[in-house]
Amino acid sequence: MPTDDPDDDLDALVDPEAITPPVFQEVADEITGDWTHGFLIGGMATETSDIVVAEAYWWAAQQLIEPALHSREPFLYSYPILFLVRHALELYLKAILQPQKLDHNLVLLIDELDRLMQRKFRQKIPPELRADV
Repeated sequence: MPTDDPDDDLDALVDPEAITPPVFQEVADEITGDWTHGFLIGGMATETSDIVVAEAYWWAAQQLIEPALHSREPFLYSYPILFLVRHALELYLKAILQPQKLDHNLVLLIDELDRLMQRKFRQKIPPELRADV
């Protein structure tokens, strides 16, 4: 019989004992610059370059393309690849434009990029590229 507690459904799907070590934890003292057993985010381990973060999303998308092409079910890769490419594009645009308002509206970012290109280079974004984005 279903319950009204959403945690009951989660408990049926996830065995907390199987999740080791915890995802969020303090950094151990023995971790040095040559440590390669995971990754750190936060504090001094936070990447401060917007371009580097955008490149990481682009790189991740590229890594999924080859397995997708060799898969019997490539559609399983399609949404993750498209998400990563779209997010990389968004981050590249934000790195270039440094917008005041941070949201996920690519139309506003493309419009701003178009204005920037007209000011600096007297060029507009080609309509076919704008349509693709």
